[in-house]
Amino acid sequence: MCSFRINHPLVIIQSTSSVQYLGENLTAARINCYFDANPPLFNVRWSKGGRTLSATKHRFMHFSSISTENGRLFHAWFEFRQVHPKDAGQYSCQAYNSAGASDIFEIYAVIAKPPRFTRIPPGNVVKRQGDALEVTCDGDSPEQKHTNAAHKKSTVIDGSTDIVFHDKSLKIRSISYKDHGCYDCLVENEVASLTSEMCLIVNDTPPQPPVNATVQSSCCDSTVSWNPGHNGGYRQWFILNIKVIIVFPLNNRYREKSSSSTLWHVANMTANSSSTRFTATNLIPGTTYEYVIQPYNAMGQGYVVHLISKTKSKNERGSDTRLAAFLENPVFYQS
Repeated sequence: MCSFRINHPLVIIQSTSSVQYLGENLTAARINCYFDANPPLFNVRWSKGGRTLSATKHRFMHFSSISTENGRLFHAWFEFRQVHPKDAGQYSCQAYNSAGASDIFEIYAVIAKPPRFTRIPPGNVVKRQGDALEVTCDGDSPEQKHTNAAHKKSTVIDGSTDIVFHDKSLKIRSISYKDHGCYDCLVENEVASLTSEMCLIVNDTPPQPPVNATVQSSCCDSTVSWNPGHNGGYRQWFILNIKVIIVFPLNNRYREKSSSSTLWHVANMTANSSSTRFTATNLIPGTTYEYVIQPYNAMGQGYVVHLISKTKSKNERGSDTRLAAFLENPVFYQS
């Protein structure tokens, strides 16, 4: 087998900005350079005002590779332990590999004040379903770019018919089950981004879905565990369902098995049970099962959680006389 390797001097790549902002008094602030290099770079020279810079207790230099298809991209940075006004000015970076040196790339470092909050929402707000909510979050910055936005679970909520973020206020006209959760207020400029979290707890609703749900399977049993979601203001309990499914290998989609095993096997925990860990035994070895965790309280059923897991085959398990039985009626017990 023959392959060719092309060596070339380093090239500064376009994502390197010629003007970079550092937040006054911020720690671990960086000036960045990005290079395309093959062979890999072995040194990066930083300078300010034509004078070569060296590492001190207040600053250091480093570089590392960036994972890409060809593996040739490198990130070099000059980091300040804490930014002072005197750190502003004209910097340059130049990288070296065995094929030569890159061009000198000049970067102007601007020292600016980071944004700050002038008003933040409370950390936790408890409301009942149907209540209205209005909270304000505001910030300012001396820089031109100034963004103020609200998010829920990484999704921008501005423009929703029920949830309105307008004029620095988050408004919910009528709080519902789905509004439960944590929201971020974001204020940013060229220097930094700041977030402030507010968690909205909604009562008089069915339970919120379980979280951190997992299933661990052996050849003939599976243990399902989860953490309860918010109970909606009432005592909650759970129903765990299990059913055999099959997998279509062509499109990797799941479908119910066309036999009597399509019936759901139910572990119905009463309202007096608060257990969140159950084990199902007498499962079929080498079989894919679907598990559904249903939370309930006096207001009804909350959103369910689906899990998929395959029991181990006979070969994975070793010799076991139970394997020949292929039992299809799970037995549940609290574990």
